[in-house]
Amino acid sequence: GLDCELAAEYDMIKINKLGDITKLDSFNKGLFVIQDITSASVVKLLNPQSSWQVFDICAAPGTKTTQLAELMQDKGVIIATDADRLRLGRIYENCTRLGIHSIRVLHYESFFERAERWSPVDAVLLDVPCSNTGVMAKRTEVRYRLKPKHIVKIVKEQYELLKKASSFVSKGGKICYSTCSILKEENSCIIKQFLNQRNNEFELVAEKLFLPRADNFDCDGGYAAILQKK
Repeated sequence: GLDCELAAEYDMIKINKLGDITKLDSFNKGLFVIQDITSASVVKLLNPQSSWQVFDICAAPGTKTTQLAELMQDKGVIIATDADRLRLGRIYENCTRLGIHSIRVLHYESFFERAERWSPVDAVLLDVPCSNTGVMAKRTEVRYRLKPKHIVKIVKEQYELLKKASSFVSKGGKICYSTCSILKEENSCIIKQFLNQRNNEFELVAEKLFLPRADNFDCDGGYAAILQKK
């Protein structure tokens, strides 16, 4: 009874007209999640394997986290955390609804207290806090609240998180750095800065900028880069 169509090239179903999705039996049975094309493309770029151990450091509300678990066939181990404790609870909800068991959720402080003990891991998913310039169609308030000084502060935080993530990865392991921003300062510039300092340790193996569009299958803007430890 839903107005939708198959988007085969993305392995997704496009919903043309939203109703109350949460009342559908198929939703409550965990048969699907709601996700934008851009967001769904990020984890696929990482190409996770079923035996991996993964840290997801900015995980809430957990859509990419559960997608990661699904691509890993709910095997391996994913340890997820987020600085926002309220939104962290959404990961539990998503895991319960989808019947996923390979995800362990930790409070932010507890994660960093134990992370070195559990390192090195095969991959780190780092979907950092950002300006949201790629999702202004959904978040119209961004254009009113965003100032140049805020970008400077955000970029500093993003870079520090990337440096932390790099200390947890095994040789041959990967970092998936992503944002829902289309600004170079938050995306390619951060990756270039990191590689300039750590080019003897890491290399860029994949990179993609997603621009927002409304034609055909509309999608948000965003960015993803895959760094691999040599």
